[in-house]
Amino acid sequence: MAADTQLTPPQARALLGVSPDAGPEEIAVAFRRSAKRLHPDRPTGNDALFRVAVEAYRTLQGHASSSSVIPLPGASEVEIGPLQALWGGEGLATLEDGRRLRIRIPAGARHGERLVAAGHKVSVRIAPDEALQVRGSDLWMTARVPAQMLAMGGRATIQTPAGERKLWVSRKAAARGLVRLDGEGLPPRGPHPQGCLFVRLQPDTGAAESPARTQLRAFAAAWAA
Repeated sequence: MAADTQLTPPQARALLGVSPDAGPEEIAVAFRRSAKRLHPDRPTGNDALFRVAVEAYRTLQGHASSSSVIPLPGASEVEIGPLQALWGGEGLATLEDGRRLRIRIPAGARHGERLVAAGHKVSVRIAPDEALQVRGSDLWMTARVPAQMLAMGGRATIQTPAGERKLWVSRKAAARGLVRLDGEGLPPRGPHPQGCLFVRLQPDTGAAESPARTQLRAFAAAWAA
């Protein structure tokens, strides 16, 4: 099927694999899944099929109520990780016509923020991450500490995105299983304040750490070097 063929709603639903009663969010998720698989820049990509998927999504948007239409996912969006949001860097945005645009990500970029690059407005999406999460201006992570510390408190050494930190865990913080490090979240940007780093404390059971946490540890060590 050519990309410029006028699709009917049943054809569009079949192409995206959604049911007739699928809502805007379900359709958006289905499109995002197809777009990631079919985008020409990916090994599994196919330019013609990618454009058909875009047309299918547009067709379903046109038959949705005006109050439920949402922006085309991935068309003017750049997906970044929590560390890119913290330190800044570069990202690759997908535009509405399928082109990819490399843009600069400023330090402290927030989820949903609109960046302007080469005349295009691009929405920032901070992807979920196992080792580090972004909540507004704050960062959240989990650190393993000796089980005894969670009962009595004490000193702990943890790895954060900014490097190794030594902190005092009070009995109250140990009982909550949570420590807040002021000023170690996302940096201030526009109307957004400086964020904090919240560290969830978990007992060290001796189990191997996850690949994501190993990557975070390596990044922190490289940044501090």
